[in-house]
Amino acid sequence: MNLRILQMYLNKKISFLQIVRSILGHGVLCKSKILFIFALLSLFDIFKETKLVLLPICTFSFLLSLAVEESLHVLTAVHLGRFSAIQGIILRVIYIKTIPLLCYSASVRFTKSDLKEKDLASIAFNGAFFSFLFSLTVVIIIYFLKIRYRKPIAISLLILPILSLFPSKIVGYESDGYIFVKALKHTSNIRYVFDTIKSMFINTNY
Repeated sequence: MNLRILQMYLNKKISFLQIVRSILGHGVLCKSKILFIFALLSLFDIFKETKLVLLPICTFSFLLSLAVEESLHVLTAVHLGRFSAIQGIILRVIYIKTIPLLCYSASVRFTKSDLKEKDLASIAFNGAFFSFLFSLTVVIIIYFLKIRYRKPIAISLLILPILSLFPSKIVGYESDGYIFVKALKHTSNIRYVFDTIKSMFINTNY
């Protein structure tokens, strides 16, 4: 996201809706961009007195949950041998003010690949569900340790996994939960999903 646009928002020169409209106007509806902006700007509205301090903290938390989710999508695709679904892996450094943050992203392609419905269900579910478990575990730890700014950190960690798990569809974007439910309607074989999880984490054959 362009830092200049964010600064304009913080100075009340443009609104959140104007930012969304500008993205939609360019024909881009990217999950990470939309949710990234939504998460950050929502946090700024809630915690105005410390918003600049929270910017790098919440950015890192959000990117962490995103990296975990997309990595699990890719790992599941590799485990199933569905290499045509793997779209790419990106590693870059972004700067918030003068603070460098390592931005890692991996992505899978749910369309235009040779994926079967049961593979779609497994890849979508594993990424969203285990990202949620990871974020929830981190949130429990930071609350237990009583870390400062734990509430906004918790929101930025959980917002993406929750929205990914919730079955929803908007123009150009289907959530992981929606893909999972749609795939199950065709295959009706939820056991395959859990067998995949077992074989990945317990190292058994299925």
